[in-house]
Amino acid sequence: MCKTHNGIVYVSGIVPVKPGEKTSIDADFSTQCRLVFSHLKNCLEAHDSCLEYLLKLRVYVTDISNGPLLNELYPQLVPQPYPTRVLIEVSKLPFNAPIEIEAEAYQQ
Repeated sequence: MCKTHNGIVYVSGIVPVKPGEKTSIDADFSTQCRLVFSHLKNCLEAHDSCLEYLLKLRVYVTDISNGPLLNELYPQLVPQPYPTRVLIEVSKLPFNAPIEIEAEAYQQ
């Protein structure tokens, strides 16, 4: 879900779920990360923003040992200058997803 207020786009709860589905895709963590960032990109663009305008990311994972893989993928998924980011391990996410992202970005 995306909301805009005073030129900032607030994005909540993006998980690796195909539109209309109720479970996360059956794929490796790398593929799920790519899908989450693709959803994020689409959400931002629908609200006159883009990945380049990201200010902050909150990344929730169910397995913190995936952090190094996320760090490896990050430059392929997010353009520089990188937004601030926090990685948080949680016990469970919606749709049994292994990753969920919240973000803020400014509008064009």
